Amino acid sequence: MPFLLARGIHKGYQDNGQHLPVLRGLDLAVERGEFLTIFGASGSGKSTLLHLLGALDRPTAGEVHYDGKELYRQNDAALARFRNRQVGFVFQFYHLLPELTALENVMLPALIGGRSRREAATSAREILSDIGLANRATHRPRELSGGEQQRVALARALVQRPPLLLADEPTGNLDEASGRLVMELLTECWRTRGMTVIMVTHNPDLIRAASRRSELKGGVLHEPM
Repeated sequence: MPFLLARGIHKGYQDNGQHLPVLRGLDLAVERGEFLTIFGASGSGKSTLLHLLGALDRPTAGEVHYDGKELYRQNDAALARFRNRQVGFVFQFYHLLPELTALENVMLPALIGGRSRREAATSAREILSDIGLANRATHRPRELSGGEQQRVALARALVQRPPLLLADEPTGNLDEASGRLVMELLTECWRTRGMTVIMVTHNPDLIRAASRRSELKGGVLHEPM
C-alpha cells in the first residue's frame, strides 16, 4: 500500500440548507519520499483536500490511509497525536502566536508533544539556524518580515521531524524574492530530510519544483499535468 492513500473521497458543506460538493470521489496515492504539487484554481478544493490528508477535518465519505492505517477509524485524541507527530503544516497565513518569540513559536509542537522545554528549545534553535534565522530567534512576529514569518512557520512544521509535510499556498502571501526563498527551503527539506511533501498552489510557476504534478479540477485529480 502507498505511504498515503485516499480512496473515494467526498467532501461537501451545507450552505443555506443546500449541499455544496467540493471533492467528488477523489483518489490519490503518494509514495514515501515524493514531492507532489497539486495545482488548481482558487476555490477548487485544494485546502479542503490538505485538511483531510492531515486529519484537520473528516471526509463526508471515503477513506484516507497513512502508512497502512485508516485515519478516520481513530478517535479525535488519536488524530491529534497523529497531527502532532506525523504531519507538519505550512499555511499561506503564518498563524504565529503574536505574544511569543520566533523560538517559542517553533517550540510549541514539541512542547505539546510532551518533550521537555530544554529539548524543545534545542531542536527549535537548530532548525532556526538551518533556515538562516538564528539571529531572529528572540523577535516576535510583528518584528519580522512576511518572508521571515513564513520561514518561522516552516521551522515550526519541522520541529517534530514529521515524515509528511503539507504546504497550503506557502508563497501566496509573499513577495517574489521571499517566495523563492521559501520554495528553496521546502525543496531542500524534501531532498535532505527524506520527507514526503504535498503542496497545493494556484501559481503555475511553483509546480516545477516537484517530482510529480497533478491538477485538482471538478472535485477530482487529473495527472500528469
